[in-house]
Amino acid sequence: MLPIYDEINFIDILDKGGRNKPWLVKVNVGDAYENYVIKIFDEDPENFWTASEVYGSILAKEFDLPTPDIALFEVTPETIMTFPGELQMYLEDKGSGIKFGNLFMEGSLQFDPTSSRQIGIVKNRIEMDTLYAFDQLINNIDRNSNRPNILIRQDEIMLIDHELAFNELNEDRQTQILGGNTIGNNYQHHIFYYMLRSASGRSKQDFFSTFQELLRS
Repeated sequence: MLPIYDEINFIDILDKGGRNKPWLVKVNVGDAYENYVIKIFDEDPENFWTASEVYGSILAKEFDLPTPDIALFEVTPETIMTFPGELQMYLEDKGSGIKFGNLFMEGSLQFDPTSSRQIGIVKNRIEMDTLYAFDQLINNIDRNSNRPNILIRQDEIMLIDHELAFNELNEDRQTQILGGNTIGNNYQHHIFYYMLRSASGRSKQDFFSTFQELLRS
């Protein structure tokens, strides 16, 4: 079961130009404090961004893909009153309720796909073909060159941001994926598509074998 925290100490707004303006917060975990990044999505029964973040993170670990520890945060009207005035106004638009958060990776940087050094780090930590297949399975359209959603800290990496996964993942789409057919060209926008495509024929023979075994198990 995921931990749920209701005592939230606000620290800062991260990525101030982003759509969701994630917050850096501090929570009491046992005898210590830990910093989390929480997403302030709209409170709308029609959206499923929070659920997508949870499902994406949990499934990623099942496929041996590294993601930060996650938790849920209960933002109540009483909690909102403890935040600075401008944040209270912001939350009045977004609404109270359950918010998604992941453990903050201090000192991390977004993966730069033009950096040969960082590409080497990623290759040493995950199988690119497994990540590519995983993102196709959950219909994650948001891991591209503009927004890799991979954090790097020294030689450690973490996958983040699955809020756009599972979108329009209906029965027809699942049948298409399992049948090896693609819809549109989202699969070409993935950050690793051209790296995998340009691999040698011998390397390609082993592509997706790990993914298939993990999917089976």
